[in-house]
Amino acid sequence: MEKLRFTSSGTEALMSVATAGQAPVRAMARDAQGVLWVSVNKVGLFRLEADGWAKVAGTPHGASQRMPVSALAAPDGWLWFGYRDGLLEARRDGRTLRWTQADGLGVGHVTALAHHAARTWVGGQHGLAYVEAGRLRRLPLPGDGVFDNIYAIVAVPTGDGLQADLWLHARAGIFQFPAAELRRAMATPGHRIRYLSFDALGGLANDPHQVLPLPTAVRAADGRLWFSTGGGVVSLDP
Repeated sequence: MEKLRFTSSGTEALMSVATAGQAPVRAMARDAQGVLWVSVNKVGLFRLEADGWAKVAGTPHGASQRMPVSALAAPDGWLWFGYRDGLLEARRDGRTLRWTQADGLGVGHVTALAHHAARTWVGGQHGLAYVEAGRLRRLPLPGDGVFDNIYAIVAVPTGDGLQADLWLHARAGIFQFPAAELRRAMATPGHRIRYLSFDALGGLANDPHQVLPLPTAVRAADGRLWFSTGGGVVSLDP
């Protein structure tokens, strides 16, 4: 695997890391010190140090969790990594925190991460959860399978900047959860959250599963949202 720099004349290889065969990159994040973290499929997690690539010690769990499939650098300095089979990890200053199915994670493969206002959102095969003040909670969602297989979460701040709408990119489509509905769902047990959807029935060629690695959606500096789908790139103005 090579780290590339994009220039006006093309791409320039900066450094290579030895991998087993031509293993693809699954996720990347840059920490508060500017260090690049790269997850290589079936190989492990690496940091780009001053003197080259360094492999990060793996998790104490099974072989399926050898490397993360999603990564996020949060503004507060924590690095978040999502693994297969229900493992979530946060790292900062040599400290590592972990949550598993035994802690109530229950989303299967952790395939989507986002952070806003001291809350980290976690999406996966089976719905959505969040971590706030170190405590993990599930967000109650309809159990009809619509919110299975979440591949990206994008937080779009509201006018005051204190709250945020959540945009989810899932196999079933693109979904917007208004901030007010999120507050109700978190505060009121049994509340059935209301949302807006953009899906194949509305003309969206979806299936982000075909365009891994993750995430499959980003928010640009001008506020527009961009989604990679099986039928091309889609842009929405929230």
